[in-house]
Amino acid sequence: MKRRNFLITFITIFVIAIILAILKQWQLLYAALTFLFVIGIMIIASAIIDHSYKKKLDKRYQILTKENLIKEYQKIKISKEAGKIKAFCLVYFNLEKDFRGNDLKSFSEFLKTKFSIDPIGYDDGVVVIVVNMHEIMMNELIKIIKNEMKEKELFVRFNYGIAYYGNNESYQELYNEAKSLRS
Repeated sequence: MKRRNFLITFITIFVIAIILAILKQWQLLYAALTFLFVIGIMIIASAIIDHSYKKKLDKRYQILTKENLIKEYQKIKISKEAGKIKAFCLVYFNLEKDFRGNDLKSFSEFLKTKFSIDPIGYDDGVVVIVVNMHEIMMNELIKIIKNEMKEKELFVRFNYGIAYYGNNESYQELYNEAKSLRS
C-alpha cells in the first residue's frame, strides 16, 4: 500500500475526529483517535522501510548497487538450498553502445516494472536475478521485453546472457558465465 493511501485515510479520520470532538461524541472520538494513532505508526513505518530501501540503490540508475545485489543473491541462494524455491538464474544485460545516463535509467526503470519482485542491480551492466523461471520461458520473456520496449519507444539495444544456478556457485561465477554467454 502506498504512503499516499495512508495519508488520505489519516486526513479523513483526522477530520472525522474533529467533527466528533465538536459534537462531543467522546467514545467515538477515542475510537477515531486510536485508529488515527495506528495509521500514524503505519505511515512512519512505511517511511522508514522506503528510506532503508532507497539507501541500497545506486544514485544514478535507481537500482541496487553491486554490494546489495550480492547480498540479495546470497539470500536467494540460501532459499534455493533450503528448498523454498525451485530455481533461479542471473540475467546480464549489456547495452550495445554507450547510452546516456537517462537512457540507462529509463531502461532500468522499465526492467523494475517488468521484474517487480526480482532484485535488479548494476554491475558493469544491468543484472537481474530471476526466481522460478524456466530457461525456455526466460528466452520468451526477453522477446516480450524487446517488443514492449519498441511499443514504449525505448530504443536501447542490448545483449544479454543467462546463467542458471546449479550447485553452490558464487555470484561472481554466475555473473562471469552470464557475461560470456551474451546473445
